[in-house]
Amino acid sequence: MSPVPFGTPEGEFSITLGSGKEWHSNAISLVSGNTLTVTVLGNDRFYAALLPREVYVKYRGTGVGRTFGFEFGTDTLSWTDRVRAKEDDDYYLVIRVGAFTPGVTTLRVRWRFTVK
Repeated sequence: MSPVPFGTPEGEFSITLGSGKEWHSNAISLVSGNTLTVTVLGNDRFYAALLPREVYVKYRGTGVGRTFGFEFGTDTLSWTDRVRAKEDDDYYLVIRVGAFTPGVTTLRVRWRFTVK
């Protein structure tokens, strides 16, 4: 497993998504006891989740139009999650812009990785 997700212990990148579009990270390998904190900020509402492999696989493609199965009404302008791995596992970050959002939305993703 890679010791550091996204290649560095902390950082930021941007994603631009059109209405109803979604983005899935590659697998983020976490070792038991390590912590990953992710914050996503947007200028329009979006959905986000940071999930262990088993949950990611369960909900991938279960939403309308084969999108990720986010619960309606959980969209936001700012989202943060912190995961402390209970065991070695792959995690996935999923971000989707709502179908009723006009045009394109730019989202900033920030992360911090802490080794146990």
